[in-house]
Amino acid sequence: MTAGIVSDALPWFLLDRDSFPSFAYFVGGKFLRTLIQIASCCGSAGMCMAALHVKTFLVSGMAENRLVPKVLAKRSTKFQSPRNAALLTLVLMLALINLDFDSMLTMTNAYSAAVQLVIIAAIIKLRRELPYIARPTKVPGGIPVLYAIAVIPTFMFGYITFYALSNMVSAILMVAFFVPGVVYAGYRFYFRRSLA
Repeated sequence: MTAGIVSDALPWFLLDRDSFPSFAYFVGGKFLRTLIQIASCCGSAGMCMAALHVKTFLVSGMAENRLVPKVLAKRSTKFQSPRNAALLTLVLMLALINLDFDSMLTMTNAYSAAVQLVIIAAIIKLRRELPYIARPTKVPGGIPVLYAIAVIPTFMFGYITFYALSNMVSAILMVAFFVPGVVYAGYRFYFRRSLA
């Protein structure tokens, strides 16, 4: 980076317009530029594979804990990698890769806000049902303060979700990912109640 800045004749405020391959070309010519381009492609592919690997094991762990269908927990006999979860994650990633970034961003922001609300709701539920178990952190004021803490995230979730639903693509994405989860949760709830 330093060599690129020294060798480049552009003013400093225009340096964000060129990439590392351009700097490599100014420093070491075509060979270094080609090497940096190959390294950039390998780095991007590695990040994609690492993301796929992490998401695969998350889905497999959820299947082992019966949060998603059990078929996603099936592992390969040779490598013990979650094969079905990997295929599902790969199919979803390939389906979403061509979508507009802004639509994806509003949808993921809405889901992230929902996750935070679910975490706060789980904290409140655990404090009510199991008040005497040891916890690593304590909220002063107890459950009323937890309810007060949840007010602002609830309004933010409502705003972000309304904004996400105003765009057709992100609204379709939210429904496409939300409905199967609700259907499966309803099935699990009904199945568990019928066993009792």
